[in-house]
Amino acid sequence: MSYRRAVEINGVAWAGDDEVERVEISVDGGETWDEAEFVGPEFGRHAVRKFRYVWEAPRGTHTLLSRATDETGRTQPATVADPEAGLRETDDTQYPWNQKGYGNNAFVPLGVTVTVGV
Repeated sequence: MSYRRAVEINGVAWAGDDEVERVEISVDGGETWDEAEFVGPEFGRHAVRKFRYVWEAPRGTHTLLSRATDETGRTQPATVADPEAGLRETDDTQYPWNQKGYGNNAFVPLGVTVTVGV
C-alpha cells in the first residue's frame, strides 16, 4: 500500500500591468509542471489572482514551486541573469538583472521543500 496524502496548495499571483493568464505548480523542483485553478473573484488586470492546486502527495521529500504566465505569454523564468549578460527582456529561462534587484521575478528563490509521511 502506497502512502499518499491530499495537500491543498494555495497562493496568489500577480503580473504587474498585465493579467495573469495561468499559474503552474511543480512538486518535483521544476522538472514537470501542472496547471493550478483560479479561485475567488477576478478583480481585473492589475489585481492579484488567487489560485489553488490539490496534490496527492506521496511519501518523501519534494521541492514545490509555482510560476505565473501573463496574458502576453510571458512566463516567470527560473533565474536572474548576470549583470554582464546585458539581458533587457525576460526570456524563457532568465529575468533581466537590475540594480538592487527590485524587479527580481524569478520563481526558484521562493521554492519550498517539504517532507511527507516520514
